[in-house]
Amino acid sequence: ALSNAARASRIASTGRPHASNRIDFDGSVFDVVTPDSAYWLGFIFADGHVSQHFIRIGLAKKDRQHLVKVADFVKMKPTRIDVLGKVGERVSVCLPSRQMASLLRDRYGLVERKTWCAVAPTELAESRDFWRGYVDGDGTISPPKAKAGGAGLSVRRAELGVIGHSGSCLVTQFAEFMHRNGIGQNIAVKERRGLKNGARGADYSERIYHYFR
Repeated sequence: ALSNAARASRIASTGRPHASNRIDFDGSVFDVVTPDSAYWLGFIFADGHVSQHFIRIGLAKKDRQHLVKVADFVKMKPTRIDVLGKVGERVSVCLPSRQMASLLRDRYGLVERKTWCAVAPTELAESRDFWRGYVDGDGTISPPKAKAGGAGLSVRRAELGVIGHSGSCLVTQFAEFMHRNGIGQNIAVKERRGLKNGARGADYSERIYHYFR
């Protein structure tokens, strides 16, 4: 059922929602783990923010269409996407719901400062859909590509990489998931300078590319 207390939010510089025109959305979409809910939970682990009062997902302006998909998933009526920043370089969807925020914190471990301590819960840690959402949020997938070399054309193998923080377990969990499922035997977690406390997991096989697409 559509939540009857959900209201649209305009995100100010504080990141707190401010009531505006009324909207409705389905506040129960994460009550049961399904392929779709697992995917969006993975995406929120990567690009979402959960407070006591709301859930916010923010992306670069060029990725606006993905927020439209979020709005469709939660049955938002009307669809509302907020523009952030002075020049509108970022966009976000905000779901003001104490009940949903509490569920994401208490059941799934999506705490407010998740960057440093996020851990995929048991019911999601073996879900390909969850990790697909996580990769779509914090990862890059490059298909095989022909390139010119000294001996003519060669084919660059497919590559998958995810970026996280060294204080987070998610990148390591992702690598372990791939190892257990026999998909990313060459995947490795590495510290890399130039990224803020960055960690990278990468695999150069076409198989891993098609596994997530």
